[in-house]
Amino acid sequence: MPSGPVLAFSQESTMSNSNELIEIGFSPAQLSLLRTSVEAYREMMSSATSADRDALGHAWADAEVAACDVLLQTQLKDITPHTPLGGNEPPSQSDGAQGSPLREPTIAFLAMLNQADSVTVNQQLLQHWETSDVVANDGNQVVRFSWYSEGVNFAVTLTEDGIANGRWHNGFFICVDSEGDTLEIQLAKHTAITPPSGA
Repeated sequence: MPSGPVLAFSQESTMSNSNELIEIGFSPAQLSLLRTSVEAYREMMSSATSADRDALGHAWADAEVAACDVLLQTQLKDITPHTPLGGNEPPSQSDGAQGSPLREPTIAFLAMLNQADSVTVNQQLLQHWETSDVVANDGNQVVRFSWYSEGVNFAVTLTEDGIANGRWHNGFFICVDSEGDTLEIQLAKHTAITPPSGA
């Protein structure tokens, strides 16, 4: 039996052609991270410029947004996002960077980045990037984007603090890099292009 709070989900069974109830136990920190991720995903799907919305259609994206709304208004309603990973109590002000309560938004962003097939950084399309572990240190560099253009190497890095203080707007993640410059980042998943059936 799960030791923490339990969320129940209904899943269609392929064997019996009926719905079966699945119960999953979560720690408070996991629930907080789940809510943060659902909120970020909803913001991305709501954008008129979402690559997934373009690829899969408005009806599909609207259904995803509606599913997020249901979760946020029911099972995740009383969950507070952005709580520290270690529990529900916020760290004291003297804890500084090592006890940052902003760790979970960074983990949520990295989880979404891990699912992306490509990333646009200030209109520069990238398909490769580097990440490192989150260690609850605001200055820790956790993402490095690099590219080569017109004979020049470019690179930007994101810190835990920069990501945690970023925000989603119209499908773009707006944050500052380690140098303090503002970045607009868009995450995208690719889908196959196939001819119409019968073609």
